[in-house]
Amino acid sequence: MKFKPQSSKKGQNSKSFWDKEYKSSEHLTLSTEPSGDMVKFCHWAERNSEWLLDMMTSHFLNQEERTKYLAEVVRVLKPFGWLFFKSFIIDDDKHAERLLKENPGEEEGTYIHPKIGVAEHVWTEEELRTYLEPHFKIHKFMMSHKHIKDGKAWKRRTVSIYAEKKRV
Repeated sequence: MKFKPQSSKKGQNSKSFWDKEYKSSEHLTLSTEPSGDMVKFCHWAERNSEWLLDMMTSHFLNQEERTKYLAEVVRVLKPFGWLFFKSFIIDDDKHAERLLKENPGEEEGTYIHPKIGVAEHVWTEEELRTYLEPHFKIHKFMMSHKHIKDGKAWKRRTVSIYAEKKRV
């Protein structure tokens, strides 16, 4: 038996419907608001997502504490969970370089803040990647501007990282 393609009235009607819909959007455009089902899904996804916020805290930790901190983050965060990490970065930061030179701390990359008297660590990009990449896939690595005012460094540079925990 030989196959013979047939034109379908149903197929033609479907094509006509979509041609009309794309021109006028009368049938499927019900609202400018998001679909209720989509809103429910987003709420479900948010409840079932795991994420952690490190907003400018890890730089106060010494090397041993940073190691313990990362181990705890890795322990509590589910696979494919998200970490938002923000801290100071030394790359192209003249202000941090000056602080390291004038007020050195006990470990490399650490200075004693001249006003508040606490040790602060400034990361290098390489150091951060070495620290995070065994456990996380880095999706974004964004450094702030160089913060120059009147030709002088006046504010420390920061880095924001969006990182997704790898499956173990």
